[in-house]
Amino acid sequence: MTRQRKKLLIALPLVLLAAGGVARYWQATAVCRQVNALLAEDRSSYEVADDLVKLGPSAVPELIHALWDGDVPVRCIAAMALGKLGDPRGFEPLIEALKDGYPRVRIYAARGLGELEDARAVDPLIAALGDEDPAVRCSVAMALGNLGDARAVERLIAALRDEDTFVRCIAAGALGKLGDPRAIGPLIAAVANENLSVRWSAAEALSTLADARAVESSRERLGDKDADVREAAEALEKLRGPNEGKP
Repeated sequence: MTRQRKKLLIALPLVLLAAGGVARYWQATAVCRQVNALLAEDRSSYEVADDLVKLGPSAVPELIHALWDGDVPVRCIAAMALGKLGDPRGFEPLIEALKDGYPRVRIYAARGLGELEDARAVDPLIAALGDEDPAVRCSVAMALGNLGDARAVERLIAALRDEDTFVRCIAAGALGKLGDPRAIGPLIAAVANENLSVRWSAAEALSTLADARAVESSRERLGDKDADVREAAEALEKLRGPNEGKP
């Protein structure tokens, strides 16, 4: 084998490797352009997020970068798309986005974390239930319900007493999803809430527990000394019907 041929055989893999690198570079650049073009479109945020998701995992790095964009709607769409993509690379950036200065971004960051279904999000989301914005607290409670982790039960029970009606409703729904028996008593008490939406949310959550303990607890409460608790138990009994929960 001639020296020239040896050099060619050595150089050829290097050329092919370089060509592959260039191809990957142009592919990444093309995705970057597509992501940025979509983010610049004047359309519904949900529509843009859906189109971004269609780009697949290759869009994740640019979407993570977009979480720090100066434009609030862009950050919201990026958080939304990262959640829908379900790529674990989005976890840490979405955790950081929970601290964004704008509530709208925090809302979509919480929703995204709920969609990622990563148990590491539970503790940061529990902490975010103390957010000053009620809409953020609603999204956080919903995300905790989606994650289905029992660590959130006590904090969601506390959220049944939130000053905001919608937070109380979402917390009740999340407790229904979690199905933890610790929530039965607080949910029965919440059926006596002064707000109709909260009462029905609590009653619906109890019905989704599908647990004989909920029926038994409600019947025990029928003789409670507190009139509101008795009223709650009676309402739950009527809601479930005379034959439900019986063998």
